[in-house]
This record gives sequence, structure tokens and C-alpha cells, in this order.
Amino acid sequence: MFPEIKEELFYDFLRGYFDGNGSVSVRKFTTYFRIYTGSRNFAKGLQEKLSSLGYTCGLFDKIDDKNCGVAELCIGRREQVNQIYDKMYFDTDLFLHRKKEKLK
Repeated sequence: MFPEIKEELFYDFLRGYFDGNGSVSVRKFTTYFRIYTGSRNFAKGLQEKLSSLGYTCGLFDKIDDKNCGVAELCIGRREQVNQIYDKMYFDTDLFLHRKKEKLK
């Protein structure tokens, strides 16, 4: 289940979750922002929250290398990834530097 989060804390929550269970893939024409979780309900709740904020999110069921089910939430529009970046890293110094740099 996706937790209730105060609006002003949502991007801090997202940054923390991304630091722990997220990844970035940079391609020639786009950048992919991904979040992974073992809970499809959590992923669905996060997708709904991000969609309500105007983001287009794909939700995929994957099997990891240990044969466990994983839900992957993906945003693949560069302008939306840039918006998330700006909001997640606005006025903070609490983050994993390597993930911020790759997302930049």
C-alpha cells in the first residue's frame, strides 16, 4: 500500500525512495527514471500519485535475477524527468551524489 504523504514532503520521499530503489538510464534521445519495488500495490499507488501530478508513468511486472516478482515504474519523457529532478533536489543536500549526477 502507498502511504499518505504530505504534499510538501512528497518529492523528499520520492528522492529517498529513488536513492534506495531507483535507477537512471540515459539514452541518446531520452532519459529513463525508474523505481523498483516488490509491492505492486505500492507501485500502483506511486503511479497514481505521479499521474495526479501530471507525469506519464509506465508500470511493468518484471522477474529479477533471483526469480522474484518486481514492479517497475518508469518515466521516459526527458522533460518530465527534468521536472522530477528539479523538484527532488530543490533546496536540499540530502541525496546520493552518484544518482543525482547521473539523473542530471
